[in-house]
Amino acid sequence: MCIRDRTSVAMDQLEKDARRVPELEDEIARLLRQVGEMSARMRSMDDELAASKKKFTDGRGQWAQDVADLEDTNDELKETMKKAAERYEEEIESADKDKQKLQREVDGMREIVEANEEAAQGGTVSYTHLRAHETPEHLV
Repeated sequence: MCIRDRTSVAMDQLEKDARRVPELEDEIARLLRQVGEMSARMRSMDDELAASKKKFTDGRGQWAQDVADLEDTNDELKETMKKAAERYEEEIESADKDKQKLQREVDGMREIVEANEEAAQGGTVSYTHLRAHETPEHLV
């Protein structure tokens, strides 16, 4: 092939390529629109993801706060129960002491009654014997 033929072939190809330029420009514009739409969708998805993350984090934070509140309430209940048990034990001890004191008084009174019954039956009881059965509670 001679130079002229080669030039002619190159010119034909150049004309074909030149005719394709508007098509290619349209294709580029279409692709740029698609890229813009995809970018907008990506931004929207990023916003949705950020909102979901925030909602999850806030929810998890609320869940963690609820758990902490329950643990605090549980600790408060344990402390209240411990204090109630201590008060209950103190009241039992106090009641037991009162019971023992009353039992001593009842025993003392029983002895006095028995002594009085003996005296009423004609037996004599000395003053010292009576004093021996007295307790400080009787001297009021």
